[in-house]
Amino acid sequence: MIRMKSLTLCFTVLALAASPARAVTVWSGEVFSFTKPFQTPASDPAARDQVIPGVVLTRGLNMGLFNYAAESQFTSFVSPTGTRWAFPANNPGLTVRALNWQGLSFANWQTAHDKSPLNTVGQDAVLHLIDADIYVDIRFTTWDQNFGGGFSYERAVSPADLDIDADVDDADFGIAFAAFTGPGNGPSSNPSADLDGDSDVDDADFGLAFAAFTGPGGSSVTVPEPASLVVMSLCGWLMSRRRCPVGCY
Repeated sequence: MIRMKSLTLCFTVLALAASPARAVTVWSGEVFSFTKPFQTPASDPAARDQVIPGVVLTRGLNMGLFNYAAESQFTSFVSPTGTRWAFPANNPGLTVRALNWQGLSFANWQTAHDKSPLNTVGQDAVLHLIDADIYVDIRFTTWDQNFGGGFSYERAVSPADLDIDADVDDADFGIAFAAFTGPGNGPSSNPSADLDGDSDVDDADFGLAFAAFTGPGGSSVTVPEPASLVVMSLCGWLMSRRRCPVGCY
């Protein structure tokens, strides 16, 4: 019955909340395309890409990338703060993909591409979000050399970003919850909510979605302490349900 499944789910998310360490996370797969319009100042929200709350990538009308969440402008061999990068230039002969992060060399953005941002266009690269320990596949598609500061790239998103809108929020959590509780609740359920790739949607997938939803930037497998209140509220709501939806067992 749904009550037993709800109890299992509660134990799953509570165990995640109690986890003392953050695991390395890899974003590789679904991609989000970002473009900073030509001659748009970094102060314009349309000119910035929030990868996670502490890392917001942009650039001025010239010069290189910087982290708008922590910097006011680009600083050579420092910016974007909170990040390290792997490009073919600092990994010759290697396959530069996030899944290969252990074998790659990382450096600040400028050093990693050997001071040639235009040469990064069309190349596979990996962005390391240092504090969250996330490795992200990224590929620059344009880079304006002239005064104007435009650029664009495609980057992977969190596996829990089920609606592929570059953030993990209520909408994604709703998708995961609906897939978990909805009709089928198995191989026929929403395949995008099969976060562990085992061809069904179950407690494990919902636990991963919950951890991603409550972690920094929708990326961590460690639930911050304040999230325990959310866990208890969720468990209370689940355990109080009196009707079994179609497909539950």
